[in-house]
Amino acid sequence: MARYLRDKQVNDLSITLTQLEELAEICAVHAEALRVANPALPDIRVSATVRFDQKGYTIYTLDEFKRIYKNATEIERVHVSIESFDQGGARTDSFLELRLDKFITTGFLTVGFGDENWVNATFSAFDEWLKKRTAWYRVVKTIWTELLIQITGVCLVFLLSLMCAKRISPRLEVENSFLLAFLFVFLLASNVWGFLQKQVHPAVTKMFPNVEFIREGKESSHWVVQGLVLLVLTAVIGTVFSNMGTLLSGELNSLFKAV
Repeated sequence: MARYLRDKQVNDLSITLTQLEELAEICAVHAEALRVANPALPDIRVSATVRFDQKGYTIYTLDEFKRIYKNATEIERVHVSIESFDQGGARTDSFLELRLDKFITTGFLTVGFGDENWVNATFSAFDEWLKKRTAWYRVVKTIWTELLIQITGVCLVFLLSLMCAKRISPRLEVENSFLLAFLFVFLLASNVWGFLQKQVHPAVTKMFPNVEFIREGKESSHWVVQGLVLLVLTAVIGTVFSNMGTLLSGELNSLFKAV
């Protein structure tokens, strides 16, 4: 029998416990539909593997999942599956996998079975649920944001090098003292920025994770922190670019007058 497959990448989601309970209901409905339409299949189960506080459990009841979700310090990953098992408890097949990972760049949704109608219906139900969970900060986590941060850093390095060279060069009793001072500061600052830039991505991922598991009573405070971070970054970048021309022209005019 041919096996039909549908899948997609999953990223930038914001999920609460209530919304995960909705997901559990969707799983139960489609697992039961699979069981009724295919009575010859072995035991069909819905399971969730939860990774939290540097440990993990595979669980089969919603109550157990809710207990872990509420008591854990940090939820790192939720992996939902619809699978079949033989009488000995060994897994015989997997029909659905949904991986929601806080720190991995992308998760995934995969649905596969010989019944095309079941695959399409199940995939559509899960896809619709995922679309409603899209995090507001998705617009921030783009390659254009990374490019903007890179350009802002380069502009700051250039201005810093120009300002430092203008103040250092009069103290150097060598030919082309300004050029030498500028190159030295520019190379030094560029390497420092290169190191700092490597720390930016992990910091952004931690503040704006691939999947944000929102805990009860912490929604507002977490969104406020994210908003403040975004506001500060926007203010810094805006200040740099709005004053770039003024600072650059001022430094160059001062330099030419000195020459």
